[in-house]
Amino acid sequence: MGTYSINATAYSPDGSLLASGTFDGKLKIWNMPSGTQFKEVSLAYPIRKIQFSADGKQAYVVTEKDVQILTVK
Repeated sequence: MGTYSINATAYSPDGSLLASGTFDGKLKIWNMPSGTQFKEVSLAYPIRKIQFSADGKQAYVVTEKDVQILTVK
């Protein structure tokens, strides 16, 4: 298992969540300000960009090959 740097980050609109994405396709969602991770998803391709929906319930994740819509809450 390798260590990969973070390629993309995004805060939810209300600032309560932080999403991070890595070159190896790991998406992690963190509660803020506690900093505790509550969700991790493995995708097939490197993550390039993350954007939360206006209500913070979904994350739009751009990879090298596609765009995925993931349920956050």
